[in-house]
Amino acid sequence: MKMSIEIRNRGNRAGRAEVGFSLVEIMVGLVIGMLGILVIFQVFAVSEGQKRTTTSGSDAQQNGSYAMYLLGSQVRAAGSGFVYRTTPSLPILGCTIAGLPAAPVYMTPAPPAARMIPVLITDGGGGASDSITVIYGTAAGIGSRVDFSGAAGAHTTTIPVSSTFGFNLNDYVLAVETEGVASCSIEQITAAPPSAGSITVTALDAAYSASAFLLNLGLGPTGAADPNANGPVMTEFAVLNSPAGSASFSLAALDMLGRPPGAGAPTVLVDDVVNIQAQYGVDTTADGVIDAWVEPTGLWAATALTLAQIEQIKAIRVGMVVRSGLMEKSTGGACTTTLAAPVPLLAVAAAIPAEPAAPAMDTSGIPDFGCYRYKVFETVIPLRNIIW
Repeated sequence: MKMSIEIRNRGNRAGRAEVGFSLVEIMVGLVIGMLGILVIFQVFAVSEGQKRTTTSGSDAQQNGSYAMYLLGSQVRAAGSGFVYRTTPSLPILGCTIAGLPAAPVYMTPAPPAARMIPVLITDGGGGASDSITVIYGTAAGIGSRVDFSGAAGAHTTTIPVSSTFGFNLNDYVLAVETEGVASCSIEQITAAPPSAGSITVTALDAAYSASAFLLNLGLGPTGAADPNANGPVMTEFAVLNSPAGSASFSLAALDMLGRPPGAGAPTVLVDDVVNIQAQYGVDTTADGVIDAWVEPTGLWAATALTLAQIEQIKAIRVGMVVRSGLMEKSTGGACTTTLAAPVPLLAVAAAIPAEPAAPAMDTSGIPDFGCYRYKVFETVIPLRNIIW
């Protein structure tokens, strides 16, 4: 029986195939992976940019809708408490309000001298934003005039009246002169009125004859922590650019009476509102139908309105331009996201009545104008208290 022993040389691997990756293959794989990552991030960046554009456009839509809602609710209340028809007509509308301190000018255009006009449009000129001033009372009930029972001199604190019914401590009252120049003043009652005879106010800002009368404009603040008492509301709504020359714009409200929450400074209501244009809807034939839309210039300028014109104003037409909050990136050089300024109010010649176009929006004060997207809102707001 033979036995054989086979000895193999395990250390000799010559001729066997190598296993694994070579350096060239690894480098090729790295290049492919890097290209894949680059493509993925590029797709992500484009997708994220589109998402931000869509989101900012949605924000502009919501801001514009909310701004129109706020403005509409204020304008619809205009004239409450002091607009009502009597025979003969009372000289309330248009009277110059005495004693109001000059409000600091934070917004453009600056508000004109305060007059008892339910809605007053101040033209910005040349396509700059207009402002809208709204006045109304907040009395709980609809009150009637209470006549003076005697004359009252300027700066006096006692007003002789025919009745004290309906007046309470801290109420705001409107004193109206019926003789000579139509003047008026807003005062606050500082003591609980007696059952008859007179009421006590802060101090009359003008002298009044025995033919003057009072109107109740609502309960005023009874203390620093009384958020529910408003008294009369006199607010200017305009576009606020703060700080001047910056890219920050908003719809702001300036309390013309200098009471909280305004206290002489504007209150920002809605961001990214860059332009407001407004027109009056007037009924020139007294048939209850608007016969024309007019610009607040010339005879219809804020400082030129007469009592007859004020009574003809039945509605206002408002156009508003709202900007998206996202500054789009330019591909080089000037931004081309928006090439032409939007038009706040389009002309509709075929409408009855015809709707004249407002001046084109002035973009000179908007830095990087072409880098943003814009939405235009337009509505007609009826002045219910004047119509009724």
